Amino acid sequence: MGLAGFLDRRFLGPILMLNFVLYVIVLGIAGWALDNTIESLPIYGNEATNTFIQFSLIAGVVGVASIVSGLHLIKDWRDDNNVTANLCSALISWLLLLLAFGLACKEIHMGGEGTTLKFMETFVIILTATHGFYVAMLHSRSLVRLPV
Repeated sequence: MGLAGFLDRRFLGPILMLNFVLYVIVLGIAGWALDNTIESLPIYGNEATNTFIQFSLIAGVVGVASIVSGLHLIKDWRDDNNVTANLCSALISWLLLLLAFGLACKEIHMGGEGTTLKFMETFVIILTATHGFYVAMLHSRSLVRLPV
């Protein structure tokens, strides 16, 4: 399969749906953790927890916007489609997700007792890999030069 065949509607749809589900899970857990933090309930984190929650929320919201943009790309699929705008939004959301990934790694390194936060750390790590694959798929499509 050549470079032009790497990105197809068949491959893009499932990765977008997987990323959407993972983003919703991360947003749900991060929203719960932020609510507990505001109400001063213990969530058994460490010093990196508050920053991790904030960056996970920001990365989740921007990631969902990127997924919606990707779904629009699938809906209006043409061979001459310009994927550059989708690549830019996906890259921005992936970079924000990398910040949350770094904080998740720091939180794992520092240790914590909250199992819910451990689930969120796991989902952020998995989402970093799958969204990175989505960015790579869009980037491979943007490199293809279509004949004029």
